[in-house]
Amino acid sequence: MRSSDRGFAFAQRSGQRLWQDGYYDHVLRDDESTIAVARYIFENPVRAGLARRVDAYPHSGSEVFSMAEILTAWDAQG
Repeated sequence: MRSSDRGFAFAQRSGQRLWQDGYYDHVLRDDESTIAVARYIFENPVRAGLARRVDAYPHSGSEVFSMAEILTAWDAQG
């Protein structure tokens, strides 16, 4: 199911929008590195000035990647 289809189906079931205006989801392509995209997402609080490092933001975490893997990606590309 495409991401736009998921948003539409959610809206049909709940009567509410899934995404805020100006925001969207992104389906990873085969050539995209999942850890690189995760690193980008984990950097958002750092870019916003909410934390100095990804591991300092209290809401950081992943069910897929350990914090050590995320920090390795952070250190390798940061």
